[in-house]
Amino acid sequence: MLEDEQLPQLLLDLPSFFSFKLISFLACGDVHVLGLTTDVKMVTWGRGTFGQLGHGDMVSNFKPKHVKSLESLVITHVSIGWNHSGFVSEVGLSGDTVYGFGSGKRGQLGVAMDNIKSISLP
Repeated sequence: MLEDEQLPQLLLDLPSFFSFKLISFLACGDVHVLGLTTDVKMVTWGRGTFGQLGHGDMVSNFKPKHVKSLESLVITHVSIGWNHSGFVSEVGLSGDTVYGFGSGKRGQLGVAMDNIKSISLP
């Protein structure tokens, strides 16, 4: 059963989930979390009803899950909003690239298409 906690809690699933990878950075929002691992890969968990977890669906995950579509990228920064997420990927000499996914109802994804409501893949 999901419950609120008033004191810090050890995330017991993380050591077994990342048997050899460590999380070096967390971006915590109201209802979802993005983690950046020491090998610069992204994991997400929490509410995914707008695609903000980046797994290509609109499903919530209550345990950390690797964002497989990003395996080939070197992610340097992650950030999240209410129902959307974003990250910066290093691409070498040509500069960095910025990605957004999740709810785009108010233009927060930076995509100039009137018919975009949500994007579930970065």
